[in-house]
Amino acid sequence: MPNIRLLSVLVAVFLCGCSSIDGLYAPACMAYEGDEIELADGRFTWRRFTDQRTLDERGELVDPFPAYPISGSYEHRDPILTLVPDEEKDSVSFYLRRDKQGVFLLTGEQNQQYIRDGEFPECALRQSP
Repeated sequence: MPNIRLLSVLVAVFLCGCSSIDGLYAPACMAYEGDEIELADGRFTWRRFTDQRTLDERGELVDPFPAYPISGSYEHRDPILTLVPDEEKDSVSFYLRRDKQGVFLLTGEQNQQYIRDGEFPECALRQSP
């Protein structure tokens, strides 16, 4: 009997390790502009991207997102993931949702849509495999 308990504990530990939220979250659709959030070892990096290029009056490339990337720590209390920037910026919360399509980070508005419809928004951030 003690061996069965030990085996049960080991299986539970293994399964918890497999369900890590760490990874890269990117739009689940073809996106030409959007966000990427990378989670690793209790830290996050939030980047914005676009394929649009703008030049200033001198012909130099303008940074479309000068406040990015943002880095800091994160806190996870299922289902809420809170990003806490290193700089003097407000923390931002997302909802972490899992289903057969993958692991998603949803904004508050996207989470409300998911609760209403039972479907993820087309371009929600999804954990890359």
